[in-house]
Amino acid sequence: MILPTEVLNRYDMVVKSLLPPVFEAYKHQTDQKFEEIFDEAVYKMGGYYFAVFQALFSKDNDAMRPMIASFLSVKDPMLRSRKLISLYEEMHGIIDKKMYYVHKTAEEFKERSKTQMLEHAYQKVLEDNKKSDKTKYQEKLDAVKDMPESVRKVVQEEINGLDSKNDMDTSRKTNYLNQVFRMPWDHRVDPFWDVHYSKTVLEKSHFGMSETKERILEFIAKNKRINSQKGMVLLLTGPPGVGKTSIAKSIGECLKRPTTIISMGG
Repeated sequence: MILPTEVLNRYDMVVKSLLPPVFEAYKHQTDQKFEEIFDEAVYKMGGYYFAVFQALFSKDNDAMRPMIASFLSVKDPMLRSRKLISLYEEMHGIIDKKMYYVHKTAEEFKERSKTQMLEHAYQKVLEDNKKSDKTKYQEKLDAVKDMPESVRKVVQEEINGLDSKNDMDTSRKTNYLNQVFRMPWDHRVDPFWDVHYSKTVLEKSHFGMSETKERILEFIAKNKRINSQKGMVLLLTGPPGVGKTSIAKSIGECLKRPTTIISMGG
């Protein structure tokens, strides 16, 4: 790509390498007609124009012949001078247009280069963050001692997948790993299944909801009977604002266990 300064330098070099037309009026006879003198001046200026045009736009002789023939076909010196003026104006218009598009292309090239540089820097930051996140999560996993091997295998696969170039997938994996390591893997709380204590807690924390409370107490009584060490799953359904989250926290209080809230995307 030719930059504007190079175009200007080329034009300057062409103009300086060609001898400008010299018109010496004293060499002409005093009785020579003005039309003849004027025609000679126009002819010299025309020759200079075609030499500059040919050198500047890299035209060969075959390409120049039709242009020169068209110029010489005008016999009247005054009309020929007007044609020459229009040719100079046309050449300057071409140069100006070339300069405009070359300058515009150069600016677009600079903007694209700047954008690509910023994108590259952004990707580099993301890659560094992914590497640091991967190291952080790997250290957390290595620090957990009491984790089932089946769970450890799944978590390790998620950590290894942080190298993915898909930002949405990386975000999902990061959220998942954050939830995993919020769990107290190396801490255990002894089971506490007390129906009477649980009933007191539920009555104190929630008014009404008798069917829900009864189902929770059945759940606690059953686990106490079999002396469960793992517990069971309770599914609470209902529209927003009816107390599902708050009563789940109360269940944790009934069991004397720390609780946490994990969003499942809904």
